[in-house]
Amino acid sequence: MEKAFARLRERARVDRARATPHKLRHAYSTALVEAGVALDAVKDLLGHASISTTQIYLHATPGRLAEAARKLPRLP
Repeated sequence: MEKAFARLRERARVDRARATPHKLRHAYSTALVEAGVALDAVKDLLGHASISTTQIYLHATPGRLAEAARKLPRLP
């Protein structure tokens, strides 16, 4: 996968420091949260076992995390 990503990056003439698989994953997950996708759904898409892992990974602002947390289903 890394080689394929490198080829695409080269074809697009994007600097290696600006485009990495990690940055792409981060941008994707952050865009999902900002679009209103529930944090537990993002957790599942990223393959995380814990919602706290997703929160740490996203590096989201506290306001974004609070909004995402409000959208989580309430436990009985």
